[in-house]
Amino acid sequence: MQKIKVWDLATRLFHWALVIAFALSCYSAFQDKIMTGFDTMHRQAGIMVLILVVFRILWGLVGSDTARFSRFVKGPKAILNTLRGESSDSPPESVGHNPIGAVSVMVMLLLLLAQAALGLVSTDGMLFSGPLTDLVPNAERLTLFHRLLGYSLMGLVGVHVLAIVFYKLVKKKFLLPVMITGYQESSAEQPQIRSQWLALILFFISGAAVCLSVFVWLAG
Repeated sequence: MQKIKVWDLATRLFHWALVIAFALSCYSAFQDKIMTGFDTMHRQAGIMVLILVVFRILWGLVGSDTARFSRFVKGPKAILNTLRGESSDSPPESVGHNPIGAVSVMVMLLLLLAQAALGLVSTDGMLFSGPLTDLVPNAERLTLFHRLLGYSLMGLVGVHVLAIVFYKLVKKKFLLPVMITGYQESSAEQPQIRSQWLALILFFISGAAVCLSVFVWLAG
């Protein structure tokens, strides 16, 4: 057994920044937005979620081994094997997301992407409107989907927390320290870690793309 670096800094910062942004968006959604300025918090948190998800998609294409979709997204057979307690991996031990964790990651990213996009065009019809509400018809109907999807995401986050507790109590594996330090005791080979400067560039590209898109749509 040796200590290897499983999660690079970019992936860890993405994870915890997403936790904060999503928590702020949920908290502000249940507050008196107009009277106390929570509308601004909700809007900014939603845009940050969108930037982070776009970055994660890019990093999932060209990033470090454990962050790359092509490495951890598997087919139905691998998922069934994991559910049965079997492993289809040839190495003695795999690190990063297992096939079930990969499903959770992909579902979470897709739902967050949809939720943040819907937030841009949502309105309550009276006091609060997203920055792109005037550009789409039936914005109030889309707002209903935005609200329902928000509840679904909160439920999914709850399942994620329960999974961490399950791993801690039943499998005796505490996953949080690995996502904080990035290191794990393992017999697997050291995954390839891509340059974190590349991650920083991709993050700025993601932020610029999201903000510029909103600005162009508003200007139009």
